[in-house]
Amino acid sequence: MKKIKLFFLLLLAILTFSCKDDEIDLIQAILPEDERIILKTDTFHVDAVTIHTDFIPLKSNSSSLLLGTYIDSLFGKTQASIFSQFSCPSDWSNYPPESILIADSTRLVLLIKFTEFAPIDSYEDITISAYEMNLGSFEIPSPLSQTYYSNINPSSYTDESILLGSITKRVDNLLKSTNIEIPLSDALKDKFLTASKNNIGFFAKETDFINNLFKGMYITLSSSKTIGSLVLQGETAMMKVNSLEMSLKYAYKNAGNSVIQEAKVFPANREVRQMNRISHSYDGKVPVTDSIVYVNSPAGKHANITIPLKRIKERFAINTINGITYFENKKISVSHCVLRVELTQFEKTSLPAPPYLLLIKKDAVDNFFKNENSPDDISSTVAVYNETTASYDFNLAGYLAAELKDENMVDFDSLSLIPVTISETNTLIIQYNLGLYGASIRTKNSFSPMHMSILISGFK
Repeated sequence: MKKIKLFFLLLLAILTFSCKDDEIDLIQAILPEDERIILKTDTFHVDAVTIHTDFIPLKSNSSSLLLGTYIDSLFGKTQASIFSQFSCPSDWSNYPPESILIADSTRLVLLIKFTEFAPIDSYEDITISAYEMNLGSFEIPSPLSQTYYSNINPSSYTDESILLGSITKRVDNLLKSTNIEIPLSDALKDKFLTASKNNIGFFAKETDFINNLFKGMYITLSSSKTIGSLVLQGETAMMKVNSLEMSLKYAYKNAGNSVIQEAKVFPANREVRQMNRISHSYDGKVPVTDSIVYVNSPAGKHANITIPLKRIKERFAINTINGITYFENKKISVSHCVLRVELTQFEKTSLPAPPYLLLIKKDAVDNFFKNENSPDDISSTVAVYNETTASYDFNLAGYLAAELKDENMVDFDSLSLIPVTISETNTLIIQYNLGLYGASIRTKNSFSPMHMSILISGFK
């Protein structure tokens, strides 16, 4: 009989969301009175509000960084600049003596590798500038090091008085390659070479190099276009930077009088910090409405969703005793609970929808990202964007079951909706999305509103 009960429970769970109540009652009537299945389903509209996020905590380094300005018709202007420290070369000790160096062959350059570029006009001029961080630097990454945020104030680290190098290129020429080489100043090159003679210990480890020789650089990108005799500020020009490195290039003659070309590389790697400074200017572009909320990244808008726990519990007539949920004195469980989040207003933005959204209890957000936690499907869960339905489906069965079992359950619970990225090594790692994404989300006051579909089941 137990197998029969389980079969009918599964069958009813499948049919519940496609059958009318009287059809469900008819199916349940097949079982004897004492074996009847408790099966209750309902749908709840969910409210949400847009929350402006001024900043987010940054990783010590990232596999990609944004550089430049992006202007979107709905989400306004996003500006990104880069702070970067550099590791010292691992093989500085074999730098050739001056006696064999070829005159004027030594030069220091900054190499930028990028994979994506978003120009609005292929005839704009792009200028990338690198300034020395002459006022301060960041702590070397470690478990105990300070947390830095995306609203970093550049004036705390540089007064932009020492321009290390800059390059200006037309966009159509820039896109012929994914590498940019920027010549850096002879003053910085000479500073490194002098230290190699007099203070070779500065190149022993990153802390010595950064604290005593070179704190790092601040990199910006601007654009302009010329119309007649006028030079106008450009608009959208944003690139995704994949890697940075300084390279001291030189040439010398070996014992056989052959010319050898080599380089000492100062990588921006995991031993040091590379971070984005992000700012947004919405300029009133994002409308205030009670039918739509907005999320965008990086470090932009998030949404807070209110779950009506008390209303759910009352409508299902659920009692909680000693952490066990009952309906009419029979144990029940949450078999199904899905929150559907639907998108709209695609024509108003050029930004793609975030590939993943994290739904997490509001008071758990800070520790979640600080500790690089994985979703537990109770206090946090992740949904993948479905391009066919233009929606995200969050499985909240574990979350709702845990809340209903709490005898001190709050009337309303607040959950945050945040664009994230997912990476997987030994465990699933969720991090803030630092890419350009945006979404307009329907709330309970809109057509096809945000809603939760819930199925409660058990046996009489």
